[in-house]
Amino acid sequence: MRKTIAAVAVALAMAGCSSNGNGQAGGDASKGGKDACGLLTDEQINQATELGPKAHAPIPDWPVPSCRWDLNGENNFVKIYTGDAKMFTAPHGEELPGLGDKAAWEPVGEKVQATKGGTAFELWIVLTNQKDMQKRAAVRMANDVAAKLGWGGGAQVPTGTGSASTTSSSKSSTTETSTAKSSKTSETKESEPDSSEPETNETEPSSN
Repeated sequence: MRKTIAAVAVALAMAGCSSNGNGQAGGDASKGGKDACGLLTDEQINQATELGPKAHAPIPDWPVPSCRWDLNGENNFVKIYTGDAKMFTAPHGEELPGLGDKAAWEPVGEKVQATKGGTAFELWIVLTNQKDMQKRAAVRMANDVAAKLGWGGGAQVPTGTGSASTTSSSKSSTTETSTAKSSKTSETKESEPDSSEPETNETEPSSN
């Protein structure tokens, strides 16, 4: 993202030189909208993340339209950056056909990148205790953003939550099974010496 911001700063400087008569740059404001916070509603975020937003606000001193939503829970948030496609790196990662001209889920950065025509946006998401839900939630919200931008279409939302509770339950079941097996093995080992020791005592004298 730091490389992206450097590119954004250069692009903004260039955009300033090519602004229209009203002094407005001809890229991000008209295509992405000055108010990135208007690209998603609280209800859309709640439906996607199952965590209601606590507050949202534009990210201060950011060179492109942007917004951050803080969600319920600890360190959960969604961020959107939007503007001229030249200001963003090309989408890379797991491709998301149907979303704009090109889109991808970037798992390392935990974000969806999408472009259509001369417009682009990045949607970042962090769900601290629900990492396995991040992609599904991000794609769903990215489709909402694309609709707001008038792109039409959308990527297929991954099915299933793969919830942490299910994974935890599975691990717990496996652990219990392993513990039971270990317990049975231990009982067997403890009982074997009791049955074998008398036999050993009887045979050893006869060998002498």
